[in-house]
Amino acid sequence: MPGYNCYEESPVLFIIFLLSHTVYAASGSLSQVLNELDRVIIDKQRYVEQKEEQIAGIKRLLADQHSPLQRYQLNRALYKEYYKFSLDSAISYARQNLAIATNSQQHSLMDAVQVDLVVFYTASGRFREAEHLLSQINQALLSEELLAEYYEAYIRFF
Repeated sequence: MPGYNCYEESPVLFIIFLLSHTVYAASGSLSQVLNELDRVIIDKQRYVEQKEEQIAGIKRLLADQHSPLQRYQLNRALYKEYYKFSLDSAISYARQNLAIATNSQQHSLMDAVQVDLVVFYTASGRFREAEHLLSQINQALLSEELLAEYYEAYIRFF
């Protein structure tokens, strides 16, 4: 059978062949990835302490008297730090920002914090709250940057 190619008759064999070579080639890098993952797990406490130091520094700044806009910015920095660290704390600071933005009648700030809250509520499984906020945001009034964040939050929700 000159020119016989078993892969033409069985594409499944060809896929298995490719996968086996890919796994074999990646086995060296897989052990490197696992070693790096082990190192990161061992150093977890150090990462937690670094995050806590960053949060404490922002809280020290927040303790001083600030204008509502400065307070909004510091709260936002705090909830960005808390987002993957302590979601309930992130939500708490974001809610404070929603109150600041509402009291100051700054719709762009209200929209920004509402988009952030949609992400936080979605991540914490509070889908009704997230859906309610999504329905309150007027997409036509969002800046280009905030519109992109809105769509990202919307995708995460759905």
